Amino acid sequence: MKLRTIPRGAWPLALDATLDLFRPPALQARALHDIAALPRGRVIVAERAERTVGYLTFHPPSEVERWHGDRSGCLMELGAIEVAPAERGQHVGARLLDEGFRGGVYDGTIVYATLYRWQYDLARTGLGPIAYRRLLLRFYAHAGLHEVATNDPEILEDRANALLARVGAHAPLAVRAEFARLCNARNQES
Repeated sequence: MKLRTIPRGAWPLALDATLDLFRPPALQARALHDIAALPRGRVIVAERAERTVGYLTFHPPSEVERWHGDRSGCLMELGAIEVAPAERGQHVGARLLDEGFRGGVYDGTIVYATLYRWQYDLARTGLGPIAYRRLLLRFYAHAGLHEVATNDPEILEDRANALLARVGAHAPLAVRAEFARLCNARNQES
């Protein structure tokens, strides 16, 4: 298996047909292309036998969530990670995370991830939502992301949801303060 970062303007290899958790594979390939084209977007793919079997995305905060109100301009969202079911259990996800944070690329900022029940692959894993949440908390801890308290109603809507963050070793105080503000913002503030 090979890991690579998709260059700006490039497309991933054809996605495995089972990479369909967020949207159909053809639409997901378009989304990965679009994220890689963003000025601060980054997509890392796992490839085997001329197809994409996993991916990890980083991008600026999404416009539909409160984190888009980031006044520092430094927060990064770990937007998605997905591994084809046939590749699970082979540490593909851990390798993607390791590659994503290699070289301290995000040590000067805060990377956050939102975990929502609707994103969980409950049908294929046979896990319940709370067990899946626990699995994700352990998985992301491998890369230094830990659960963070928030009053975000989207997160609080379901106890299987969570907000995770990795505070980079060199993240400025202003970025840390901005993230704390957004974690506890009233809806009209964010």
